[in-house]
Amino acid sequence: MRVAAYVAVMLCFVWAVGVVTGCSGTIPLPPFDGGSNGGDNGGDGGGNGGDANLSNLEALCTQYVNDQRVANGLAALPVDADVTGVARGHSTDMATRNYFEHETPEGLSPGDRAQQAGISYTMYGENIAWTSARAGRSDEELADAIVRGWMNSPGHRANILRAEWQAAGLGIAESVNGIYFTQNFIRR
Repeated sequence: MRVAAYVAVMLCFVWAVGVVTGCSGTIPLPPFDGGSNGGDNGGDGGGNGGDANLSNLEALCTQYVNDQRVANGLAALPVDADVTGVARGHSTDMATRNYFEHETPEGLSPGDRAQQAGISYTMYGENIAWTSARAGRSDEELADAIVRGWMNSPGHRANILRAEWQAAGLGIAESVNGIYFTQNFIRR
């Protein structure tokens, strides 16, 4: 059976003195036949809640982003646990409340969410992605498709390859509405 999935990607740069946002639309993922499903991650409202499958997917996406940075002459970004918490929180919120935006329905920006978590920064950025389904993809294939989508979008690519970043965090949540990816970047 041939199943197509779609991934939507958005990008936002948040500066200490303001917010600059640039977004792109839906990018179709190539059809995929066969392969493992990657398992049902269960859950009704989203979040990874320690789910081993989602933690593995987070690690793979982080690795693939860092691979892109190194291939382009930049240092790999260390994972910041606090920034990861903010990223997971936003993915969980989007999955639970079925929206796909940088701002929450209450109007909280990525920078607002970081500040609420007690994170100080001079520069903060965010890439988000959503896919409707695993479409038979393994974790490796899904992570590759998400990072490829970001790298094929000029704004996302620029965000990933920004030399000023010092650390990053990536969080994923899955619900009946799809799989939500948030990667936050920080310069303290």
